[in-house]
Amino acid sequence: MGIKVSGTGAVVGGRSVTNKEFVEICKKNDERTESARKFAKKAKDEGKETDPSWILQRTGIKERVWIDNWHTRKDGLEGPGITLEQWEKDPSSGINTSDLAAQAAKKAIADANLTPEDIDCSIWASLTPDHHFPGLGNFAFDKTGLKNGTPSFSIMQQCPGFIYGVSMAHAFIKAGVYKNILVVGAEIQSVWQDLTTRGRGAAPIFGDGAAAFVFSSSDDGSDILSCQLGSNGNTEPLNSLAFSSACGETWGRSDKDYKYTHPNMLGSKVFKHAVKGTISSITQILETANKTYKDVDWFIPHQANQNINAFVAGSLGSEVTVRKDDAPLIEDKRWLSNIEKYGNLSAASIPLLFHENIKNGKIKRGDLCVMAAYGAGFNWGALLLKY
Repeated sequence: MGIKVSGTGAVVGGRSVTNKEFVEICKKNDERTESARKFAKKAKDEGKETDPSWILQRTGIKERVWIDNWHTRKDGLEGPGITLEQWEKDPSSGINTSDLAAQAAKKAIADANLTPEDIDCSIWASLTPDHHFPGLGNFAFDKTGLKNGTPSFSIMQQCPGFIYGVSMAHAFIKAGVYKNILVVGAEIQSVWQDLTTRGRGAAPIFGDGAAAFVFSSSDDGSDILSCQLGSNGNTEPLNSLAFSSACGETWGRSDKDYKYTHPNMLGSKVFKHAVKGTISSITQILETANKTYKDVDWFIPHQANQNINAFVAGSLGSEVTVRKDDAPLIEDKRWLSNIEKYGNLSAASIPLLFHENIKNGKIKRGDLCVMAAYGAGFNWGALLLKY
């Protein structure tokens, strides 16, 4: 008995923000707080101002998708989220991660020609749940229409969260515990970004969206051929937040606390860890399945940074072209990408990319697909799937 993808669905934030618009938002917000104003002045004096080409060359991102719900937020900055008054009245007002997750889930269930009552188990991956607890799955449960009593797992493995969820679904179905499992990756990350020049190390990267897959037991030859997961305690390069959620429960306790209420990262260290870890994971799953790099039909990497994916692809044997005013181009068409228009959707990144390329007809039944991701924690994972 194998496991197959029986349905997929996705939804993204309603507002596309270009690099030019992002820079303009940050410059406007620089004037809203004293510390941001000082940082922006220092950056200007040192010739380190942020511009659209700087973002594109370092990430491969031309625009990102954010929820279309803009206000002067609780942290005093203009951007996606809710106002202080709204937050004090109802922290769950506005658009939440569970809303996007449920929309994607219902699409995937319908695409599988199933009903919500047919789902035996659900797994929800997110680093931006509605609240710290209960988990995202509980908030998305009724919105999706799942039957009462269906087990729900809410996992927080960051960028490889979807891969972790698929590995769990694989184990459950192989063991005969469940027949149809819903796996969802969903994020609303825009609401807690530091949308000032001060936050340029992380804020331009992230987007909002959700994607869902239904996995079902099958004997048609589809299956997970190999899987590799890993974690460590090296949290320093990607600084963790004291609190974070789609409802913005930490926004701007005071401006001096911005380092603890907004994500920040040491880009060069993250790059080195991500490249090394992704190459190792892909190599391991191919060796386990007795397959070679040339045997793979499609590579579906996490969409964190085009430079990372280009370095990995090049190291594994694909041709990469370095471009002066853009991120590197992976000439190997097997390497799929959509980061330029969505940004980094964390746990929703891989399933959205996979979903799009199933729907556009590129990925066909029987194709060998590699999924690989590396993220905060650090956590990482890779899967070889026969679609």
